[in-house]
Amino acid sequence: MSLNIGFKKTLGLKFVSFTAVIILIIATFFSWFLIREERTLLKEELFKRGISITKSITTNCQYGVYTENFEILNNFTTSAVAEKDIVYALIANKEGLILAHSDPTKVGSTFDFEKEIGDVKIKQSSWIKNQSVYDITMLVKLDTGKLKTTTGLSGFAVEDLLKRGIRVKDELIGFVSVGVSDSYLEARFAQIKENIFIYTLIIIIVGIILSMLFANKIVSPVKELSKVASAIASGDLDQRVNYFSDDEIGDLALVFNKMGEDLKTSRQEIENYSKNLENMVHDRTLQIERANSELKETKELYRKLSIIDGLTGIYNRRYFDEILTKEFERVKRYSRPISLMMIDLDFFKKFNDKYGHPAGDHILKQLTELLSKFIRTVDFLARYGGEEFVIVLFETEKKDAIMLAERLVKMVDQKRFPGFGNIPELHLTISVGVANFPEDVKLKEELIKKADDALYQAKILGRNRFHFFMKEHIL
Repeated sequence: MSLNIGFKKTLGLKFVSFTAVIILIIATFFSWFLIREERTLLKEELFKRGISITKSITTNCQYGVYTENFEILNNFTTSAVAEKDIVYALIANKEGLILAHSDPTKVGSTFDFEKEIGDVKIKQSSWIKNQSVYDITMLVKLDTGKLKTTTGLSGFAVEDLLKRGIRVKDELIGFVSVGVSDSYLEARFAQIKENIFIYTLIIIIVGIILSMLFANKIVSPVKELSKVASAIASGDLDQRVNYFSDDEIGDLALVFNKMGEDLKTSRQEIENYSKNLENMVHDRTLQIERANSELKETKELYRKLSIIDGLTGIYNRRYFDEILTKEFERVKRYSRPISLMMIDLDFFKKFNDKYGHPAGDHILKQLTELLSKFIRTVDFLARYGGEEFVIVLFETEKKDAIMLAERLVKMVDQKRFPGFGNIPELHLTISVGVANFPEDVKLKEELIKKADDALYQAKILGRNRFHFFMKEHIL
C-alpha cells in the first residue's frame, strides 16, 4: 500500500504564488494611488500657471479693452502664447466680440461666454494633437484707479465715466480666455509613471525572492513529514521524522513520531486480537444465522397475522386493498376482465341483537366456510368488514360474474346452517352487488364503489338477491 501526498510538490509554489499576488495587489494599489496624486499635483500646477497668466492679462488689459486699442491687446495675446503650454489667448469685449486673438483669423468673431462665471472658470474644451486643452476664462472689470495708474491718463475723470453710463469700479467690460495645454504635464507624468513602475517591479521581484527563501524554510520539514507519512502508510512503522525545532512544525514532528510509535504498538495488539476475533466472529455468525432463521419465521407469522381476519380465518380488508390494487394494474395493462362481488349477510344486526355476539360470530364462520368452498382456486375471498365479504373474480367477464352471483344467492338461501347453543338450525340469506372492469368502470376505486352501490340497491329492493350495473343503471 502506498500513499501519494500530492501537496509536497506544490506547497512552496502555492506559498510563493499567494505571496506574489498579495505583493502585486499592494504594490499596484500604491502605484495607482501615487500616480493619481502626482497627476493631481501636476494638473494643479498647470492650472496655477494658466490662472496666473490669465489674471496678469486681465489686470493689465483694462485700458486696451475700454478704448479698444488693438495694438495693446495684440501684444498681450502674443506675449501669452510665447509662454510654455499656452495654446491660445484671446480678449473680447463684454458683448463677446473678440478684439485680439493669438490666431489673427479669429479676430472679429464671437466668443461664447457666460456673464455669471465668477472670478475664474476652467473647463476642458478639446483635444488638439493628442493633448488636452483647458480654457481658463476671467472677467475684465473696469477699475478707474488701475486706469490712471497703468496708463498715466488724467483725462478720465469719474464724472466722464458716469456720464458714459459706466460704473466707477467693477464694471464688466470684457473677457480674457487662455488655452492651456497638458502636453508638458503629460511628458512629466509619463516619466513619473515610468519611475513608479520600475520601483514597483523592483519591490515585487525582491518580495518574490524573499517569499521563495521563506517558503523553502517552511516546505523542507513538510517534505520530510510527507516522506515519512508515505513510508508509514506503506507499512514501515519504524520510520521517524528527523526534524527538531521549537516552532509549530517541530511540535508536529514530535506528535507524528509519537503517532508512529502508537501505530506500531497498536498493530501488534490488533494482530493478537484479530486471531481471537476470528473465532468470536465464527461463533457469532452461527448465532446470527440461527437468529435470522427464527426472525424469518416470526416475520412470516406476523405477515400472516397482518393479512388474515382473526375471526373467519380468511384474508382481511387491508390485504384485499393490496391485492386489488396490484391486480387492477395488471388487468389494465393487458386489457383483461376482472369482476368484483360485494356480499352482505341480511338482517345480521337484528340477529346479533336477538342472540348475542357469539351467535353472530358463529354464523359469520359458517358463511365463510360456504364461501370458501364456493369460489374457484384462482378467486380471492376476503372479509370486508362486519358482515360484509368481497370476492375478486379474476379473468371473469360480467355475464359470468352475474351467473356466479345468482348461483351463490340461491345456494345460501337453500342452505340450512347448523344451530348454535339453544338456537336451532339457521336459515340465512345474502345480498350481492356485482361490478366489472372494463364494462362498468375504468378505475379501481370505481369498481369498489359500483359494486357497493349495487349491493345497496339489492338491500333496498328486499334483500336475498343480487344486482349489477348496466349502462349506468343498476339492474
